[in-house]
Amino acid sequence: MVKNFERLAAIDELNYLTMIVFRLFEKKNTKKDDPTRFRVAISFSPGISTDLKKREAESHVLPVEPLFSLNANVTLKELEDFFRSSLVDLEPGSYIPPITTS
Repeated sequence: MVKNFERLAAIDELNYLTMIVFRLFEKKNTKKDDPTRFRVAISFSPGISTDLKKREAESHVLPVEPLFSLNANVTLKELEDFFRSSLVDLEPGSYIPPITTS
């Protein structure tokens, strides 16, 4: 996974069709209140390739860099906790409602 973070750090420009993709997976055979029931996979693409060598001859279509994974295994609860800890309250006493999975 370190290789993918190095890949992310090496990106110096975000282009047209840059993507951050969150995919949610559910383990239906677990209890509804089990924090490991939902897993989130996060992928990233910097968008259109700036490497003109990747462009096909006689084509006006620019290739899009493929998605690559940014995480191995993150539960929905861990992702929610991360975003909650990262958000700054703009107003004193503001409330961020919890994510519900029902």
